[in-house]
Amino acid sequence: MGSFSGTGGVLNNSYSTGDVVGITLQTGGLIGYSQGNIVNSFSTGNVTSNVAVTGLVGVKRSGTISNSYWYNRSNGIDNCWSNNTGKYNIGCIAITKVDYFNNYDNSPMNLTAGNGWDFTNVWSNSGNGTSYPTLQG
Repeated sequence: MGSFSGTGGVLNNSYSTGDVVGITLQTGGLIGYSQGNIVNSFSTGNVTSNVAVTGLVGVKRSGTISNSYWYNRSNGIDNCWSNNTGKYNIGCIAITKVDYFNNYDNSPMNLTAGNGWDFTNVWSNSGNGTSYPTLQG
């Protein structure tokens, strides 16, 4: 269960703000099951399940996660993703302050420094300081 589904490839510049309710181990805020790469993505919705869940990706079998984050609502979810051996936060930041990512200069977005997410061509910075980033239309 997640906002997106799929098994391979690259999920780049994506986000989910909706709540996710699942009944399996494959329950995450952005993706339930992944065998691909996830880059420059985030999830801010509440994630719940009757079994263990993770903040961004329910189960990651292969691939990498980089420059991504999830909003940890302090509901007992302590990790970004899981696999057969455990739960991890590698490549992903768990944030407990809801307004941390309203400032696009914070990592991993790095708007002013220019070495993070692409706010010229991909992401909109119009809500900087007041809301999460959105994709340009």
